[in-house]
Amino acid sequence: MSLERASKLLVVGWACAAVAFQAWSLRVIGLANPAAVFFALAFVAALIDRRAVSFVLAFTYVFPVLIWYFTGGYQAEVSVLWIAALVGATLPDALRTTWHLPVRWRAALVCWALVIAVGTTLVVLREIDFTLALFDNRSLSNTSHGLSPSTVALSVVHAGLVLVVGILWIDWLFGARGDNLRTVVLLPLALSVAAMCGIALYQMFHDVTFLNPTIFGGTGRAAGTMLDGNVCGTIAALWLGMAVWLAESGTRRRLVVSAAWVVLLLTVWASGSRSALGGGLVAIALSIVGLYGFKDRRSIVRLVGGSVSLAVILVAAVWALSVFQFQAAGPLSRMPPPTWAGIEQFVGDLWNRQDYGRAGVTMIRAFPWSGVGVGCYPVLLADFGGPPTPDNAQNWFRHQVAEFGVLGSLPWIVWTIGMAALVLAVRRHDTASHWAGRGVLIGFVITSFVGVPSQDVSVTITFWTACFWFIATAATETSATTPRMEQPARIGRWSWAAVTAVVLTFAFATVHAATGPLRVSVRAQRVGWPYEYGFYPPAPGAEGNERWTMRKAAAVVDAKTEWLSMTISVNPFAVVPRARPADTALAQPVDVRVWRDGKQVFERHFDNTAPATTLIRIPAGEPRVLLEARVSPTFRPSSLGVAGDDREFGALIKWEFVARPSAQP
Repeated sequence: MSLERASKLLVVGWACAAVAFQAWSLRVIGLANPAAVFFALAFVAALIDRRAVSFVLAFTYVFPVLIWYFTGGYQAEVSVLWIAALVGATLPDALRTTWHLPVRWRAALVCWALVIAVGTTLVVLREIDFTLALFDNRSLSNTSHGLSPSTVALSVVHAGLVLVVGILWIDWLFGARGDNLRTVVLLPLALSVAAMCGIALYQMFHDVTFLNPTIFGGTGRAAGTMLDGNVCGTIAALWLGMAVWLAESGTRRRLVVSAAWVVLLLTVWASGSRSALGGGLVAIALSIVGLYGFKDRRSIVRLVGGSVSLAVILVAAVWALSVFQFQAAGPLSRMPPPTWAGIEQFVGDLWNRQDYGRAGVTMIRAFPWSGVGVGCYPVLLADFGGPPTPDNAQNWFRHQVAEFGVLGSLPWIVWTIGMAALVLAVRRHDTASHWAGRGVLIGFVITSFVGVPSQDVSVTITFWTACFWFIATAATETSATTPRMEQPARIGRWSWAAVTAVVLTFAFATVHAATGPLRVSVRAQRVGWPYEYGFYPPAPGAEGNERWTMRKAAAVVDAKTEWLSMTISVNPFAVVPRARPADTALAQPVDVRVWRDGKQVFERHFDNTAPATTLIRIPAGEPRVLLEARVSPTFRPSSLGVAGDDREFGALIKWEFVARPSAQP
């Protein structure tokens, strides 16, 4: 099996496992079975005809409101219902073939997919402290604002899955070069975006709370069918350029595109998204350049005249939308006063957004190589001095570096540079489709500098579709109706060596951080929230600091003095009371090890029940100490004749802080 084939199977297998994990994690709200059904139906349909993906794409921009309507709630992770169908529809092709990505970017994108898969897996293990039993521990908090291990793990897997699904989607598009992708892909997406825009306009002109039970409805911002005004506005802005690809060439093309622009611009306005409005205007401006061109003097005159006319229309439209009282307030209501101080505050707000951006910079400085972990920026935000409400880093590029670090970001940086070179390479024979694609991608980059809209899977799929169409049409210099690409060559040996080096180095750095400063117990010790697992509650009548452990136990304890006295014993007869001498021999010797702040401070091979005492010194000025214990083997009361008691017991540990001893150990 070739490296390309093996790497694709690895990425596809990871994506399927991530879908299954998310669906299983959401079983408490009854979504595991529907996700499995959607996946299976899409897979079988795609086996029969790969064009079955069209049916899945028709729900790209409407599935959030459908899920909310039928289940009564919606969160980002619930989008796994639609993701399961998309993965199922593209899986048959993925299992039969190797990578279809152009060789120019294949190594970078494959490396990025592998980095995401490896990084996400390691971060999930980190968040459960490499202990599977902690996954369903609802009483344990992984952050200072109270998120359980399973909640954090679900968020991490979702973030990684959205990124990987985007790469697999563009790969599928390049592999479908024999199909009429305008009909199979663009048309169902256009129908879906039309439904989104229709609901957004209804919310704007009639009732902004209609199918909008979120903070956006409460603040007068239309969300269409996406339940998120920023996502709705970004999608509409992307389609301002993609509409040029969908429209037929000919005399009516400009009329159709103009009509689509009116609807899409109104949707962007209704969403109240300032960044989407800026990106959308860039897409329109460059699309106009493509529609009129620079072929001769007459076309230049038409271009200038059309641009001036559009500017006048936009100014009049903005004035009209500001004067008339609509249900949706629009982005101008969120603009600063036209003063230098107001503009300065506005720019600073877009860049930092209530210190979200500053927290991202803090994370990058603290963990420059591996980052804080895939999907962990919102989770760790408050722990790094950010606002208490989870959000993103308000800049896609900063967000990725904060989560992946420099090592994990190398693949997408290489891809971005290569893609930017292609987008900015203006040629005399560029068609309207090329210019429209250029406008879409440049506008989206501008939006991504002041937001992270691609955290939503619908935006991600739209973006990668736009990338594919631009690459394909730029490479073939033909109409965007049915782009065709020649089968590219394979990744070279030196490229594979670079990919392997990046993935392994990133994995090593991630493991180092996961077992060190980013370990959950270490974070709890540093920030200061209660964290404990593996200890049983005190026995009746026992002191609160005398506890039985399981096989593995950890606790963050407030340090009261500089010295801690710890007494450890392995006495099964204390759990199952029987008359035995204090030093009764054990049927099986037991090894007990204890760590303080990651440094081993006790190790003993117990062969009897006699206790052992040790003194542990706490570093001066340390407000909290992390105590850990490992016991092997453990015992269960059921093995000592107590029927039905299968609890796992390790060692009995009692600790107390004491004054400075006369003789140091």
